[in-house]
Amino acid sequence: MRQIEVRGGAPSVAEEVRRSLAPLRGTSLVSLRPERVERRVNALSTVARATYDRAFPNTLVVFVVPEQPVAVFRRGSESWLVSARGRVIRTLPRRARLELPRVWLARDVPLSLGGLVTDAHALRALRALLPLRQLRVPRVRSLRSGPGELTLVLARGDEIRLGDESALRLKLAVAERVLATARGRFAYLDVTLPQRPVARESLKSQLEVDG
Repeated sequence: MRQIEVRGGAPSVAEEVRRSLAPLRGTSLVSLRPERVERRVNALSTVARATYDRAFPNTLVVFVVPEQPVAVFRRGSESWLVSARGRVIRTLPRRARLELPRVWLARDVPLSLGGLVTDAHALRALRALLPLRQLRVPRVRSLRSGPGELTLVLARGDEIRLGDESALRLKLAVAERVLATARGRFAYLDVTLPQRPVARESLKSQLEVDG
């Protein structure tokens, strides 16, 4: 094997894959064992999964499915980029990737590069954020999570209160519809009971939206 061709993922991911496989250059494609390729590539924090094929006489073709970033986890002064399946992709400078929601974690929550998130609070936050990728709601700046409470804080300052984890897709779909028809911004929109969404335009006014 003298050449490594990578398909899928950004150029930076492809370069990581080529570097990880560089020690295998010179290995015969016939004798190359699958686990030698898969172990090296799947260990990369930017790769969700990968397969490969042999293009004789001397090229290894690697097909990569990259991790999809969905949030930035904040732990004290640290920032971590986290994928849709809860893998820690890399650390970040403090104000990097501002287009992604922030989730604040306690200082004792374990996070490791390339590892999967195991903290229950963090996993609840991820489950709430995943449906947003299919919905047209304003950009989410951060997410608050507590016992029985999930609240999205939008970049423009208003909130979407979801209550517990039940019926998340329905609640977010209702919020999307209400926000699309609203004439102005809300202090918050409560869709804890999706059949009876409640919006508060200010601290002194409340209106029930016809669901």
